[in-house]
Order: sequence, then structure tokens, then C-alpha cells
Amino acid sequence: MPKRKPSNAIGGKRKASKASPSEETSEQRLASLIATAIVKDKTVLKEIMDILPNEESNEDVVQSRNLDGCRSFEAGTALRRSSHTNTNQHVTKKIAKVKQSLIDASLATSTHQSYERFWNRFNDFVMSLSSKFSPLPAVPEVIHDFIAHLHMLSYSPATISSHLSAISHFHQLSGFPDPCKNFTTQKMLLGCRKTNKKADTRLPILNSHIDLLLKAIHQLYVFNPYLKILYSAIILTTYHGFFRVGELLPATISSACKVVQIGDVCINNKAIRLKLLNHKTRKTDKPIMILIRKMSKNCPVQALHHYLKLRGKQSGALFQTACGSVVTQPSFREIFKSLLICANLSPASYKLHSFRIGACTQAIISGTPENEVMRMGRWKSHAFKRYIRVPMVTTRNTRSTSE
Repeated sequence: MPKRKPSNAIGGKRKASKASPSEETSEQRLASLIATAIVKDKTVLKEIMDILPNEESNEDVVQSRNLDGCRSFEAGTALRRSSHTNTNQHVTKKIAKVKQSLIDASLATSTHQSYERFWNRFNDFVMSLSSKFSPLPAVPEVIHDFIAHLHMLSYSPATISSHLSAISHFHQLSGFPDPCKNFTTQKMLLGCRKTNKKADTRLPILNSHIDLLLKAIHQLYVFNPYLKILYSAIILTTYHGFFRVGELLPATISSACKVVQIGDVCINNKAIRLKLLNHKTRKTDKPIMILIRKMSKNCPVQALHHYLKLRGKQSGALFQTACGSVVTQPSFREIFKSLLICANLSPASYKLHSFRIGACTQAIISGTPENEVMRMGRWKSHAFKRYIRVPMVTTRNTRSTSE
């Protein structure tokens, strides 16, 4: 009887059929070499198996007991699957990051900061109550108690509403229903508005008041030309540009980078163009361009042009003193008070925000259409109507005439 060939012998070692090196691709050859090396090194094999998921599929691990009892391992498939898993995890993390950035971008920076502060205040309040209550999700009963708590602390109705907006925001963001949307909550807010005794008594600064303030500047700073030109430029730019003072003057020196900078100003003989990057309703990085045209009287273009000639082109906040110090809100508030006293105007009735209130009121008095006033003041809703103080101006003028 002819002898069987070793390759066909039962129980003998079988030679794995494989393609010749010339028929294999470089990737196939590399996978084959790695697999061979791993099989011969049991320590490496055990470490790989510990890293891989416990549930092994036939695609990843092929157990075939050879004559030497070694475990055969398909390295190429497992490595490809591990790489695919890592890729999926990377994509998932990236999507989560983009999702969060989109949510953050939906709110202005100042609104996001306010929401964080209001939410922390609500958390502290809930923690002071019975331990059976939780801030998230909150029950309507806790919301009602919180409204009463804020009202007792003399918070304005608008501020209380802002607190509830923050609570609603974080609840819905976490997938919980809004606990502030109920009959009792709405009635309590209405009650806050009706019992609010703090009326906005700020008077508007109109064109006639600008004349008085500029005259006061000339009287107080007759021997200091730089300050005379500086304060005139601040007042005229703020007023005619419908600016919030905080957009031009920082609250502190450390926050000077957040206001209009010298590089944000473009001026010619006919107009000023200011680039506003940081403002109250900011939601994107896209700047707002503010155009102020030349005027025949108390011209902001001429005032700013004279100031920039003295200031120079050194970088930094737009409004600075002769020594390069930034003009802050607190320092200008004191200057403004002295100007009001010099102009025989009451510091109790006129505040820095009176410039924006006055610009809105003066525009309506002059017959400017409401949609144009909204554009000039950068209002997105009819909230600007709260700044129209025409009846108040008429009453005050009537009193002055009778006296």
C-alpha cells in the first residue's frame, strides 16, 4: 500500500495553504507576518485578548486546536474592528462637542452668564427647603415659593421673569418639562408687575440737554482742551449712536478689551463707522456695524475727528485720557454728575442710560418711523417702546412753562 503524503495524513500537521509572496499584496503579507508573530508569543496574545471585548465573534477569534494546542488568531480582522470602534468613538465625541457649541451659541454671552447665576441662586433656595425637593426636576410648588422669595427680596418683575427663563432653559435642556408653564406661575408674575412700586423715573436726554451738557463741558474744562474734546466726543458718540455706555466705556480697566477699540473705528468727513463686537444681545461672532452721519449741529463726526487727532493711533480702547488711561464707566459717571449739576439738571433724574432713552425718544419726536428707530437702536422687538418718554417730556415742559 502506498504511503500517505504527510499533508494528507490523519492526525498529522496540516500545512496552511497560502499564496505565494508574489500573489499577496503588501497589506496581506504584513497581516500574515503579524498574525504569525502573535501566535508564537503567548504573552502578547493574552494581552490583546484582555484588551478586546469579552464577547468574541467568529470573525475576530478563530479557535482551532492544532496538534500543538495553540490558539489560532485572525489578527487582521480584529485589528480592523478595533480601529473601526475607535473611529466611531472619536466621531461621537466630535458630534457631542459640536452639539454643545451650537447650544451655547443660541444664547448671548451675557445671557449665558446670567442664566448660570440665576440657576445657582435657585439651587441655593431649593437646598434651603425640605430635603424632599430637588432643583432638577423642580415641581411647580417650589417655583411658586421661589417667586415669592424673590419678590420679598424686592427683585423687579423683569428680573424674576429672567430667573424663571433660566429655570425653564436648564429643565428643557435636560429633557424635563418646563415647571414654569402653569396657571399659578403666570398669575404670580402678573401680581408682581401690578404691585411693583419701583417705576423707571429716568428722564431722557434730548437735543436741548445735549446743548446744556456741551456748554457745561466748556465751562468746567476751559483750561484742559484734551478733556473738553474727549468728553464731548463721548457724549455725542453715545447719544447719536444709540449706544449703551457699557459698549464704549468698560466697567473696569481689566475689561477694556470688551469695548469698542481704536481699530474698530473708520471715519471720514461725512460719517463714522464703528464695529461693535460685544453687546448685550450678542449671539454670534459677527460684528454689528454702526453708521453715524455728519450733522449740522453738535456733530459727532466732527467731535470724534478732533478727538482722534489728539489721541493718536496707539492700540487699545477708543476713549482714553491724555496719559493713555482708559476712561471707565465709574469715572465718567462722576464726570457726568458734575456736568448735570453745572447744567442745572438733576443727577437723580438723569443717568448714563438716559442717553439711549433720549436718543429713542428724540427720534420719535422728530417723526422717525418706528422700524427705523428699531434699526438705529439695534432692537429686535418692540421693547424699545419702553424708552419712549414723550408724555413725561411733555409734562415736564408744561411744568417749566407754568413756572
